[in-house]
Amino acid sequence: MTKIYFRHDNYREEQNTLVKDIAKVLQENKTGLFEAPTGLGKTDAALATAISYTEKKTIFFVTPKTSQHKIALDVVKGLNRKYSLDLKAVNILGKQKMCSEIPLMNNARGFYEFCESKIRSNNCPAYKNFKNKSYNKNIFLENELSAEDILEFGIGNKVCPYELAIELSKKANIIICDYNYLFNSKIREAFFQKTGKELGDSIIIVDEAHNLADRIRSNSFYVLNKKMILQAIKEADSIDNKEFWELSDKLRKVSELFKEKYKDKEFLVDKDLFKDILLKFEELPDLETEHLKEIAKKTKSGELILPYVYSFFSNWFENHKSIIRFFKTENKKDYNLVLKYLDPSFVTKTVFENANSAILMSGTLSPFKMYVDVLGLPKDTLCFKYNSPFPKENKLVMYDDSFSTKYELRNSHDLEEISSKIATIINNISGNVAVFLPSHRQASEFYNSLTRKTAKKIYLQDKNAQKSKKIVEDFKKSRGLGSVLVGVLGGSFSEGLDFPGEELVGVFILGIPFPEPTLEIKELIKYYDERFANGWNYGYTYPTISKVVQATGRVIRTYTDRGFVVLIDQRYTWKKYSNLLPDDLRPNTLMSSKLIESFFNN
Repeated sequence: MTKIYFRHDNYREEQNTLVKDIAKVLQENKTGLFEAPTGLGKTDAALATAISYTEKKTIFFVTPKTSQHKIALDVVKGLNRKYSLDLKAVNILGKQKMCSEIPLMNNARGFYEFCESKIRSNNCPAYKNFKNKSYNKNIFLENELSAEDILEFGIGNKVCPYELAIELSKKANIIICDYNYLFNSKIREAFFQKTGKELGDSIIIVDEAHNLADRIRSNSFYVLNKKMILQAIKEADSIDNKEFWELSDKLRKVSELFKEKYKDKEFLVDKDLFKDILLKFEELPDLETEHLKEIAKKTKSGELILPYVYSFFSNWFENHKSIIRFFKTENKKDYNLVLKYLDPSFVTKTVFENANSAILMSGTLSPFKMYVDVLGLPKDTLCFKYNSPFPKENKLVMYDDSFSTKYELRNSHDLEEISSKIATIINNISGNVAVFLPSHRQASEFYNSLTRKTAKKIYLQDKNAQKSKKIVEDFKKSRGLGSVLVGVLGGSFSEGLDFPGEELVGVFILGIPFPEPTLEIKELIKYYDERFANGWNYGYTYPTISKVVQATGRVIRTYTDRGFVVLIDQRYTWKKYSNLLPDDLRPNTLMSSKLIESFFNN
């Protein structure tokens, strides 16, 4: 076996086996699914093995969590220092997040189109400085560069950080990035063309792989509403061209579709919705750079909507079987026309079939067959599952069946009763505790109830990412006497964060986070029923239970950690759900304050 560069002195239990299995996948140029519990050291194992087996290949470490970007970069730093290697690692974020032009960076929809228009019109100083190489070249001497390093350098040198990151990526051995760089076809093709990288010469490591399908779906949609159409009409009218005036007339007819008072909150529409207005995308006049410059000059608008409308119609006329098209009522008078791709494999299959090797890892990848099917993985994909390296006696698992978040069973009295039970426990132990619920609304309700029952500081997850980051930092600092973190299952607090020692000694899971059975969810279930005869599980049950398992994994992060998990919902005692949980999470002990106190005292 090839010598493995490993930054630590020893492997954790089972980590050595993980390394050998990853090596097998790389040697055979295959795809591998690796379900390894939290704390096993997946990132270290995957990067160390990939680096040790890499010869003139690029390693892509892709993850949706920015916290994992730092951990991956730290692994490379450790290997470079320990073995005097000369590995080049670059961390790159999305183009908008790496933009140094603040007004441009803050634009939402239309950012990419407007960015391109500024470049084409030679109106972006940072981009011009990059093309003219008007900056200090010492940055190319660095071995490990975070996105923050590159952004800070770009702002200081008045050069485009994004283009600089692309340039640095050309000679990088390891590229640490978001999913979109590989699993958005347009972004991937542009990135590989600029950097000279090829899928066939790439080893892909997908972290938090259980999130990949949902992440692709959440990014694979287009929305059109009346306000956007009216803005697009103004922009088309501002172009001194007969074809665009005719386009304005067509868009006015499209806007008429939004005037009708629909009774249903959501309902499907056919692809031929615009048949009396527009039969195919090719009927639209070509939108050139000079047209965008003319719009920007006449409308004095920073954020152009017409390019986005073009993208909407380009996708609308696609024949992909997994596309759903529907009207969605935002309030009593506003309607969104939504187009969404349900099947992520139309993107992922190409990537995994053409990559040299791929490692997909997570603490929750059961059942393996679902991920092979949903992501379109090769039929010879290798699958591996590992036990926790930590002592079983360090984790206490309990249940409480007196409460349920199931809609027809929910009431305020039950919430008050369960918050009282939880308050009794947290008031009698030290160390930090987390409580996770299915939604922000339910988390807020519980937070309000709990504040009346404990003197401990309670932190509520915020929808704003920056505020949430500060909340986590403050929460970690309050270990010892302890505080309470109230968050959402499937959210940033319940996945991908480390809380070793007294930073987290216990987790309460209130309810099962089944999503609301929206039209989209129903269509997803229907689609996977037609493809795999397993729609309910693939589209609803399995992804939901995965969120629960991920949240429970926040408790035990090191060999010496001790903590408890309480699953609170009568449905956790039902076999059809308890059988989906890992063996060490199937509760058979009723929640007890005295039992928890005894657990920590022994």
